[in-house]
Amino acid sequence: MYKLIVNHSGLLSACPTNRQYLSGGYIGEPHMKVFSVSIDNATYNDLYTNRDRAYVLGDGLPAMQELPGRVYYQVEVGVLTKV
Repeated sequence: MYKLIVNHSGLLSACPTNRQYLSGGYIGEPHMKVFSVSIDNATYNDLYTNRDRAYVLGDGLPAMQELPGRVYYQVEVGVLTKV
């Protein structure tokens, strides 16, 4: 399991494991959202490759926008998938 940390616009901030998250150092601003998610290896590798332009869709986050360079991922029922 991972903790997916995103800002108010849905931009990925960090994706530590639960253990790393609980050890500290991942305190974000008040507007950061944290999701507990499962991620398969292929999606994690893709997320890592696109980490500087990865946007997350989920509860309380903006809808998808057709802007160049963005790569979208969806949180559904605790699982992260690429859109």
